[in-house]
Amino acid sequence: MPRIGSSLKERWGRDWMLFILSLILAFFIWLIHNLSLDYYSYLQFRVIVNSTIEGYEAQSVSQEPLVVHGKAPGLFFLKHGRWDGMPKDLELTLNPTAFHPTNDRDGLFYVRTTEIREALSELFGDELEIDFISNESLSFHFEKAICKKVEVILQNTISYAPQYMLVGEIELTPDSVMIYGKESDLANITSVRTSVVSKRMIDNSVNSFVNLEKIPGVRIDADRVQYSLTVQRYVEQTADVKVESINTPSNRNVIILPSTVKVTYRAPFKELGGKIQKSELGLVIDYETILGSNSGKIIPSLSQPDIDIFSYELDPPFVECILVEK
Repeated sequence: MPRIGSSLKERWGRDWMLFILSLILAFFIWLIHNLSLDYYSYLQFRVIVNSTIEGYEAQSVSQEPLVVHGKAPGLFFLKHGRWDGMPKDLELTLNPTAFHPTNDRDGLFYVRTTEIREALSELFGDELEIDFISNESLSFHFEKAICKKVEVILQNTISYAPQYMLVGEIELTPDSVMIYGKESDLANITSVRTSVVSKRMIDNSVNSFVNLEKIPGVRIDADRVQYSLTVQRYVEQTADVKVESINTPSNRNVIILPSTVKVTYRAPFKELGGKIQKSELGLVIDYETILGSNSGKIIPSLSQPDIDIFSYELDPPFVECILVEK
């Protein structure tokens, strides 16, 4: 008998556990079913808008709650409602043309709820079927913002394949942007940086876009800029080139020491040859440059500035010029 009683007690306990689990499962099925059904209800929002109204800060909060009546699944109302009855924050981005100034106060704008309704429809899509909006309009006060123009600095870690090089400078479009904010926030800002562009061993030109880094409390009138770099293959050559003076008066002579320097230059690689001839390379020093020098040490320049080379180095990097009477 004791064994039979113990067995019944164990079975009774298992049955109770199954019963409780069944009730919990049934409750969740009922809850999910009911939350998936559509209901009509009200929602209240405290609208936070982002915009780009010239001369004002980028963000403002509605001075009255937005009251929306519509049909949506129960889960939607559960997600976007608050149990304490307070409006829930809702962030929207509106075009500056949606804001209409009032005569009551500088920086006070109103937005018609027809435009708010369009923004809500884009945000919630088919989840919320709006019946009506209680407000006719919402008002927003934007603080005045000063602005200034700053340069854009490209942050990059770019390397080039062997015998390939950057020709010219990396170009940014635009190379400067307008920033808006409080005077105290803008005081020490002199530039806006891009995200880091990382490219390794490139052997062709690049034309792409890069995002600008955000600055807390500051609005930038662009999200990204275009950067372009020209990359070409080169061949490195050397030549001993004589340095000559130009525009020297007839009654003067210029003694140049040394009279010949070694030029190492990088020229475009040409598959069919086309090596720059030594006669095409020339180095000159203008007489007026010598007169303007206190030390007499001058860096020679190319006699043909438009010669087809990317860059060059001189050894030695400068020469000494001595003026003598004839």
